Amino acid sequence: MAFKGMVDGDGQPKSAERVNSIPAIFQQDWMDDLTLDAAEERFVNAPFGTLLPFQRTEASWLIERVAVLAWALDQATLPPLYEKVNGAKVSVTLGMFQADAKDRVERSSLRNPDEIVMAANTYIALMWRLQDFHRDRQAIDFRKKLTEKEGHLVVDGLEFEDGDLAIRGLPISKLSEDILGLTSTVVYQRFRQFRWLIGLERGESTVTAVN
Repeated sequence: MAFKGMVDGDGQPKSAERVNSIPAIFQQDWMDDLTLDAAEERFVNAPFGTLLPFQRTEASWLIERVAVLAWALDQATLPPLYEKVNGAKVSVTLGMFQADAKDRVERSSLRNPDEIVMAANTYIALMWRLQDFHRDRQAIDFRKKLTEKEGHLVVDGLEFEDGDLAIRGLPISKLSEDILGLTSTVVYQRFRQFRWLIGLERGESTVTAVN
């Protein structure tokens, strides 16, 4: 679905061929455990080039969730939280539209559960901070909130400036609206997938209904 959102209607014959092959992929035996809801089925079966612009944008962002799955399977690294993933690279890594896709899935194994939980906690904390900042635009001592009594951080890989979350070396309160918006969208998509990975979120439609 992420791929379809990125290439729908781009005029490339190869894109159309791959998009038109997606419904058949969902019918393969190794996909038996996957159930699509009604909106997702309509999305998958919509003819190439018929998605609305907002649907293409919405679906294309799903590549961030795909990247989290690739990371959890130890097949890829996650870019910094202010950078979009390379959709083509992630797709190739997971074997999308390749003959050995089923074998790759069957050979895959998850990272250490503690590593997954730590990453999930990090993105949950990030999502809280970004929502809080969007609400009141005030600086806080975010690092203190994330530090245990023993002095250990309960998250991993974050930057801080003057105690608050920092992006590219700048505290969140000094970010441009473009960087703040990009970071917020990337974090939201990865946050949703991490919540699913650790069992905090059940399956929910990933796309807006397609008429």
